Amino acid sequence: MLQSKSIVVSKEARARRIISDRKRKAKVAEGFKALQNTLPYSDKGSHVTILGDVIDYIKFLKLRLNVLSQSRLSGEVSAYSFVHCEGYGHYLLHPHSDHELLEGYGHYLLHPHLEHELLEVKIGHLMQSDPQAANELLESKGLALVPLDAAYALLQYSRSVHVP
Repeated sequence: MLQSKSIVVSKEARARRIISDRKRKAKVAEGFKALQNTLPYSDKGSHVTILGDVIDYIKFLKLRLNVLSQSRLSGEVSAYSFVHCEGYGHYLLHPHSDHELLEGYGHYLLHPHLEHELLEVKIGHLMQSDPQAANELLESKGLALVPLDAAYALLQYSRSVHVP
């Protein structure tokens, strides 16, 4: 009698788990459909592809918002379109003339052979050819190049000032 009760209880628990699992999977599928519908283009793919596309699109929207707010604050009209470096999630401002000076995020040259490289590789090339342009590009991303000694000193100072 005791065994039959435990078998019934385990079957009920298993059935509840299966139902909750199906509900969870349905919610996840519904969420992915909603994410996919937010994209300006509908591209069928795996969940990983959809998430990557959504992340890239959010980055694009953040960059676009930043550029629009900068142009509104400075009174300049931005006539530049965006170029997406395929597969890397990096959007860059690009003027209508082919691969010339990029404005708005540091003034640096975008050579045609650098257009589809990782941002880190672009920074490396710019560091060799034009360190000031590389620094401006990094600053536009909220980053900065500092000597290791200075970075270590800043870290030590911030630890001594910010006592928990």
